[in-house]
Amino acid sequence: MLTLSVFLAASVTAEVGVIGFIGLAAPNLARMAGARSLRQILVVSPIAGALILLLTDGLVRLISLGISETVPTGAATALLGGPLLLWLLPRLGGSLRATQQSVALATRVASWRLVLPGLLLLVLGICALFIGKNGEGWAIATGQLFDLVAPWRAPRFIAAASAGAMLAATGVLMQRVTGNAMASPEVLGISSGAGVGFAAVLVFWPAASRVAELGGAAAGSVIAILLVIAISARHRFAAERLLLSGIAVGSLAGALVTVVMARAGPESMRLLNWLSGSTSRVAPEDAMMALATAVLFIAPLPLLARWLQVLPLGLPFAQSVGLKRSLAASILVLIAALLSAASTLFVGPLSFVGLMAPHMARLAGFARPIPQLTGAVLIGATLMVLADWMARTLAFPYQLPIGLVAAMVGGPYLIWLLNRR
Repeated sequence: MLTLSVFLAASVTAEVGVIGFIGLAAPNLARMAGARSLRQILVVSPIAGALILLLTDGLVRLISLGISETVPTGAATALLGGPLLLWLLPRLGGSLRATQQSVALATRVASWRLVLPGLLLLVLGICALFIGKNGEGWAIATGQLFDLVAPWRAPRFIAAASAGAMLAATGVLMQRVTGNAMASPEVLGISSGAGVGFAAVLVFWPAASRVAELGGAAAGSVIAILLVIAISARHRFAAERLLLSGIAVGSLAGALVTVVMARAGPESMRLLNWLSGSTSRVAPEDAMMALATAVLFIAPLPLLARWLQVLPLGLPFAQSVGLKRSLAASILVLIAALLSAASTLFVGPLSFVGLMAPHMARLAGFARPIPQLTGAVLIGATLMVLADWMARTLAFPYQLPIGLVAAMVGGPYLIWLLNRR
């Protein structure tokens, strides 16, 4: 069955490119149309998917008449599918089932083991500040040379570590609120929302300052936050509704960003660089603001340890111990959204770190809330510092996208850990 699924998806992608969202929307439309048995769903879903894509492609060709720029059909599908899923959420009734996977709980690990990721972060920080490349190869910056490079390297180090810490904390919060081990910052749609705001500034104000660009990204993040929270609050922050509302908002925002990039205007390359993740434009003021934001939102989280311990156990258990799940979940989701938005503003949408770091912390034995949070924050900061250092040295004098390097470094390590445990 898996081979057949991969073959079908690969065939579509090879013929017409990436067409997203239909695989999610069509089965739910089939259920709403009255299909109940697996046989009925398998018959009706392909028909629904064919109608969605046919309608979308027709609308795209109709809109594109007389216009030199054609909107990609894949992006248009998400533009239609995002609002469709938001409309479907209140009407899905019992067809959804919570996709909760047990988040490891209540095992004790010696606290001194948290020193190890802390020491690794310190060592990598020293390497990032003092070791680099010049025209003659590798070099250690000391004396006057260090005075010259420190104002450039230090802000990158601070911003990368702060963003990694914020993304890791977001991942821990999301996985514990939803009880789903695959939840991560991009599930909230915040990164895509920031991309829409950033793209809007580039399109309508090409000569915008750095402050205006950050302001546009912040506005997009806030709108995405409010939309996801408003939709989820109607369902008392049920895990599956929260995940699906975030996916819908993220897909809609991502489609808008794709449309802007398809215009192939001068803003497309700047938008692509930002989407790939970069710390090359981080100013000292940005770095200190990122650090202050990370401390402001992460430092109070240990006070919420009881919520983080109880929420993964489900609604009945939360009620039995007197925890108001909707209130606790709303506060934690808001903090997670703000952390995700802040990291996105400074270094771009690098949310893969938010998925890896909590898993690495848990696989290292830190399963209780506060040790996992602390371990994930240190691991996330370490991953980002390592990725930033490699991004500026591997292809010197060119800069690699930090998001690409982070995935290349953390992805294989996460696969190795998962195979060991």
